[in-house]
Amino acid sequence: MAELGRVLSATFSRNLASGAYASATEEADDLYAAGRILDGSADTYWRPREGTEQASIVVELPQEATFDTIVLQEHIQSGQRIEQFRIEAEREGRWQPLYRHTVVGYKRICRFPETAAKRLRLTIEASRWCPTLSAFEVYRSTKN
Repeated sequence: MAELGRVLSATFSRNLASGAYASATEEADDLYAAGRILDGSADTYWRPREGTEQASIVVELPQEATFDTIVLQEHIQSGQRIEQFRIEAEREGRWQPLYRHTVVGYKRICRFPETAAKRLRLTIEASRWCPTLSAFEVYRSTKN
């Protein structure tokens, strides 16, 4: 158990999205701006206008990074709304798929083969009413 604790602590110790920039296909207003997903607070979040059920967010990391884990969190106080999503990395000018799943809920840890990129895109393909997102974190797992 102690070894597992050390691996988890090492893996999630450095969020590569710290200092990143986020933009969305739409935002409800400044209170729900895309950048809220990067501020480290579970109390702030992004959301599009009422009634929107599909949207995308692009996260631009401060520099190209190698990673294999993305952590997403919905603003769970608003309810679980995301029903289907995909994550892509921009490489050589094209969006390449990394991960696809259904619900995010309180927290979804998305694991995929190691990749390097500067720009990432989260596309919410289906949601209940308007989706919310309070966190988008990027990590590189430690391998022994």
